[in-house]
Amino acid sequence: VDYFLKITSRYKCILGGSFNGWDPAWGSSRSNPRGNDLMELVHTNDMYICNTGDTSTFETVTHGRDRSSIIDVTLASGQAFDMVGEWRVNLECCTTSQHDAIEFHINTEKPTSPGTGNVSTFMFNTDKADWAAFKDAMLQEVALSDILDSDISTLDKKQLEALISRITSLIRDCCKETMPIRSGKAKQKPPWWSDTLKRLKGEVISLHRQIHSAKLSGQPLDALLEEQVIKKKHYSDEMKRASTESFRKFCELQTRENVWSLTNRLLKETAPRRPLTTLKIGDRYTADAEETANALLKHFYPDDSPDQTPEQRQLRTHYKNYSTNTPDDLPFTEEEVLEQLNSISPRKAPGLDSLTSDICLHFTKIYPRLMTDILNRCLSLRYFPGAWRPM
Repeated sequence: VDYFLKITSRYKCILGGSFNGWDPAWGSSRSNPRGNDLMELVHTNDMYICNTGDTSTFETVTHGRDRSSIIDVTLASGQAFDMVGEWRVNLECCTTSQHDAIEFHINTEKPTSPGTGNVSTFMFNTDKADWAAFKDAMLQEVALSDILDSDISTLDKKQLEALISRITSLIRDCCKETMPIRSGKAKQKPPWWSDTLKRLKGEVISLHRQIHSAKLSGQPLDALLEEQVIKKKHYSDEMKRASTESFRKFCELQTRENVWSLTNRLLKETAPRRPLTTLKIGDRYTADAEETANALLKHFYPDDSPDQTPEQRQLRTHYKNYSTNTPDDLPFTEEEVLEQLNSISPRKAPGLDSLTSDICLHFTKIYPRLMTDILNRCLSLRYFPGAWRPM
């Protein structure tokens, strides 16, 4: 499972199973060794637990006694966690099995309400991109298309838009194959999280990797396993202490008038501010709201003054016979295009296509003539493609 999660870390992943482990994180009353191992797996692979509530997922009868526990766990990666909703145990679906059915909904639609989801256009983590694989993928995709057969110098605006859309789509597909997708949502740290806990967590993860390497190389594990037990217990105890202390301080701050009642009282007792309906102009006040609005308009947006000053007449005379038929700009060269793309920071926010400047630069290095011809056609048509405009 650990190997599977590592090789799929760049993808949206939902993992469910009967792990035979207990831990309060998914509703158990206590933890056991297998539960501790699963929690370590969760922490080292940045997974999230989807279980909610404390309904048992496993029921059996041993020695005439009913026994139940929560050993079926659903995990999701950071990219997929927000997609999982309405997780529940269905007690009526599989009545002949000792394991109860787990149900949850997967929302594949992007959030549309304001303030939810990730509004950033940064989609591809180019810091971890495999640019050699990106080049191979682009060469293959373009070779399978007829893009290079197009005579770009003859395209009209509509045809140019269609070509740019096709190229953009191919680039995005190759990016998805060769570089990680950025997580849709930043992970929220609890208010009691500290640098000490971060260091302890790093030590636990580092020790886990040492044990894994020792297993592969056949080295003795006793000392490492003993150290792992000590460090995990220290990390767990520190988390419990920090969270308990944080909650205790919060409770101590709640006096007779706590933060919520104070806010409600202020909102209730504070008189609403009313907009001004009069305005002082010179030594008098405006009579009503309409006169106030007209006074503001006249002050901030005064009428244009007549353009009959001597300076303006002189300018019109000077430029009356000025020729506007100037030579066209020279076409772009491949070197100019590459130089300009190379000068743009890859940290600059991309458009809705999520293509940062380094992605565009690597594509142009593969097909410099294609990109230069497209830009020169835009120049000759005096047209800026809609696909490149901010929405």
